[in-house]
Amino acid sequence: VKRFLAHTRKDVDAGETLRSITSSPHADHFTNLMLSEIPDALDSLCDPNSRWGKYVVVVGDDPQNQKQQDGGVRLPCQNYVGKAKCNSDPGCIYQEALTACIDSPCIRHCGELECSSNAAAYCEWTSAPVDGCRKMEFCQHIDQKTCELDSWCLWNQATLGCEEKPCLHHNENSCLADRDHDCTWQTGTQKCVLTPCQYPDSVTCGADPTCEWNGHCLVSSDNACIVKPCLATDEVACTADPRCAWASQACSLKPCSEYPGEKCCNAVDGCHWDVRQSPAFCSQLPCRKFDRNGCAGEKECMWSDAKMKCVEKDCSVLEKCQCEGDPDCFFVSSLEGSAHCTFQRYGTCPTLDVVLLLDGGESMSRAFGRHPNGFYALVEVVKDWAATD
Repeated sequence: VKRFLAHTRKDVDAGETLRSITSSPHADHFTNLMLSEIPDALDSLCDPNSRWGKYVVVVGDDPQNQKQQDGGVRLPCQNYVGKAKCNSDPGCIYQEALTACIDSPCIRHCGELECSSNAAAYCEWTSAPVDGCRKMEFCQHIDQKTCELDSWCLWNQATLGCEEKPCLHHNENSCLADRDHDCTWQTGTQKCVLTPCQYPDSVTCGADPTCEWNGHCLVSSDNACIVKPCLATDEVACTADPRCAWASQACSLKPCSEYPGEKCCNAVDGCHWDVRQSPAFCSQLPCRKFDRNGCAGEKECMWSDAKMKCVEKDCSVLEKCQCEGDPDCFFVSSLEGSAHCTFQRYGTCPTLDVVLLLDGGESMSRAFGRHPNGFYALVEVVKDWAATD
């Protein structure tokens, strides 16, 4: 237990002595806590997702490692991570709106008639190991034909068993939160689907006739196996894919759409990662499609003589007269003699440093909104903000 946030040399030496006599792994089994932090640490002692709980609570496929409680509930529902593990417990159900595992409403029914009448919650009365109301077990069909007739299920040829279909979610958040499968939300169809073409290299990717290896990125980690784009033979099907355009009776990629990754996309002049729909994709910056005349009529754009292109408005490059003539910009002058043009919304800001601390937790490495991970998401949001200061 530490008294203050800072450690003395004696504190550090005492901690190292205690660490050496703890069980392995020492880094996880030993910690230094403030007195106020101890209750929370003890409360999570038996949470299998906590620092110590993952060693205290043994959860596995071996029945001897799982203490079966009344009705077959192995763990409190909140301790299950992911839809598949949650729904495999007859006392729990996955709540998509919360992206969390919660108690099934069935366990609140104490009588058989009340239980059986709640068909909406998939309740059924069971007598083993004791009488009680529990959620029906999904996809417990023993033959392939019956399994495939169930819209919730699919037959696994490898295990010769019936399983719940992957990515059965009804909103984007729960789709992206799926920990059991790599799922993608499709804005156009409003459906959650198993992400296609998830092959790790060009060889296995090329073996699938529906996929192709996209190697346009200089950042090799962004190169990826993707569904072959723009194969449609009619305008309606072609333009249903936001990456494609119909012209001269042919479907082809729009500018920038050939770049498959966010980092790769944003490194290309005139391109940006478009998150207005899912799955996100690389698209041309809106102003780049205008010539000089068209650019002049666009509120968010300005003509760059240096680049000879229409670019996104940047008040900071304008001279005083130009700045004061643009309703979106504000010319700042101070007693110290510094003067510059900025956007109206920042006209009252003093000179200041903004420090951002990014969370390094596990969730940051997963898909974040329509970005590949949380770090990209936050950095891109801040970059977009900084570009309009």
